[in-house]
Amino acid sequence: MSERGKQRRSVDLYEWNSQHRGETSVGWQPVNRNSPFIEVVRSIRLVTWNVWFDELYQELRYKSILQELKSLPFVDIISLQEVTKSFLSILRADEDIQSTWIVTDPWDAGHQRALHDSDIWYRNMFLVRKKWGGCARASVNPLPTVMGRFIVTLEISVPDESVVSWSNG
Repeated sequence: MSERGKQRRSVDLYEWNSQHRGETSVGWQPVNRNSPFIEVVRSIRLVTWNVWFDELYQELRYKSILQELKSLPFVDIISLQEVTKSFLSILRADEDIQSTWIVTDPWDAGHQRALHDSDIWYRNMFLVRKKWGGCARASVNPLPTVMGRFIVTLEISVPDESVVSWSNG
């Protein structure tokens, strides 16, 4: 296995800071990993969605997917596959996403280091309910393939509880 395939890297989750209203690039800041968790975990609901479709209807599809994702009741984690930068921008600009979710940013420095500035134009990401913010950890793990494949992993670790993790890739 190449060294590239062994380098699992921790990546940040980001939450919206309302003090930066209108400044989308500044408003999303890394989550404080030491936030207290006060709910008892009874269950976690996960949804996964493949975002990318065809450039011909891309904007319409992105807006429709966003509305559909926001309408899902009682979802704790959304795993998105084949996210483009334009879809990430739409997500991050949405006020409901800003107020309710923390997100991974598949083009942030942590991903770039792990993926060695990969030129893959779509990536995978997670949206996590804010209540999980202090307990959620994400990482990206490049796989030893010629196609530049990788796995993004999300782990929810609650004090005195077992660890639950998901991967998309």
